[in-house]
Amino acid sequence: MLKFTKRVGCVGEILDGESRVALRPENVLDLLRWTNSISVGESAGKRSGFPNDEYSRSGAYVTGNESVWEYSDLIVKVKQPLEEEFEYLRKGSALFCFLHLADNLPLLDVLLKKRITAIGYETIQLEDGSTPILAAMSKIAGRVAFFDGAKLLMRHRGITIGPESTVTIIGLGNAGTAAAEHVVGANPKMLYLLDKNPEKFEPLRRFYQRCSPYDLWFVEHDHKNEAHKRQLASILERTDLSIFATHIPGEKQVKLAPKWMIGNMPRGAIAMDIPVDQGGALESSEYYKKTGRQIFKKNGVWHYCVPNIPGRVPVESTPALCKETFPYIAELVEKGFERAVRENPALAKGVNTHKGWITHEGLARSIGRIEDYKPLEEVL
Repeated sequence: MLKFTKRVGCVGEILDGESRVALRPENVLDLLRWTNSISVGESAGKRSGFPNDEYSRSGAYVTGNESVWEYSDLIVKVKQPLEEEFEYLRKGSALFCFLHLADNLPLLDVLLKKRITAIGYETIQLEDGSTPILAAMSKIAGRVAFFDGAKLLMRHRGITIGPESTVTIIGLGNAGTAAAEHVVGANPKMLYLLDKNPEKFEPLRRFYQRCSPYDLWFVEHDHKNEAHKRQLASILERTDLSIFATHIPGEKQVKLAPKWMIGNMPRGAIAMDIPVDQGGALESSEYYKKTGRQIFKKNGVWHYCVPNIPGRVPVESTPALCKETFPYIAELVEKGFERAVRENPALAKGVNTHKGWITHEGLARSIGRIEDYKPLEEVL
């Protein structure tokens, strides 16, 4: 049985643009009820407003990232380890962070080879299907995407989100809804809201009742339906700003818009791909890790492929993140892994790998590796 009560470590993030930290100083104080060994990477919380001395006063041992990796049984961080951090992953240890493994097979292979217990923030899932940790960050991502989209629209198309612009949002989860709330306030000429589940429309209709029905359109969209694809293509042809904000926990993002569809948008239009971390919803998107580009023009359309959007506003997003993650961290530290996941189904759904197996069925199926899958209860 994995026991995390021995050594807990919080490493500083090295991913470009990531400024959050996985533990606040007050979290360290709370964890000391169950363990006396908590290490935090030097300057890990600096960009979130938490200097080293605050962690030291809370009882943490502040040291270099390499030492945190080496001496911790449970590593908590924000984003998945980068390739240069793979060597620090200790065999049989545990990792709790955003993983997005469906679009990161090299990391998945390392986790399986080293038999690491990897728990993904994005796959922690309640009985009603909601993902509380991801939801908190998605709401921030949706708000930031709106403001970034507005700036890009002014710069490259010469209009505001207002009476001369048409906006389309695909995916009415937390990110899409947060973006839509801001778009509505800007009174665009036309706003299209698309989602696979029409049950999401009625609450939004009531919320947006002050909008004219000629200005606001709710459109059911299933990417497997050919008629729906043609309808999306028609809408995008007259869209100035499109925000793709779809997500399925743990699974690789489906390509919703082929290159030709985005290429038919008006010249200078903006196409925002919020789920680029999970593979992207646009066929024409480029992942920054491979190209170094996050905002670029292709076929006359500006693509916004900025990963990890909440990481750019750490003073806001770190407290929101820790509020959601800390109860699960505390449960792991207090109870140990096996008891914690047996008693908390939401936490169990978050486990992506354990003892050399993929334990998240959606992940295994979406990447075509069902042979590497075993239900968690079979490998505990």
